[in-house]
Amino acid sequence: MVEELMVANEQQKMERELRLAEQAKVEKEEYNRIIESQLKSQEEDRRKEEERKKTRYDHNGELRRQIKVREELEKQKKREEQEEGKKMKKKVLGIKQHIERIKEEKLAELKSLNVQEKYITPLIKYKLNV
Repeated sequence: MVEELMVANEQQKMERELRLAEQAKVEKEEYNRIIESQLKSQEEDRRKEEERKKTRYDHNGELRRQIKVREELEKQKKREEQEEGKKMKKKVLGIKQHIERIKEEKLAELKSLNVQEKYITPLIKYKLNV
């Protein structure tokens, strides 16, 4: 009986060790699964963050490009306005010179017709303001 008891104790001890080993194996598998899940989650978070950074970078690049285009358009518009101003000044100067030439011709014509000086003087003094 003592032997049977020892065998039974030994068997119970082995069964307990097997259960503990099995439980340890299950716990280790669960631990490994949790670690793997956390690693996947961290990798996914890292990938999403990289994606967000790339999106922000691309967006910033697009904004910089748009700003540059707008600045170039403004510079071009300013150049065109300056060029238009130069053309207008040149045109006004040409018109002024043309009017002065006509004035001189008319003065010469009036002098050749012996018009009195008192009638010609206001025309001589007249300044064209353009």
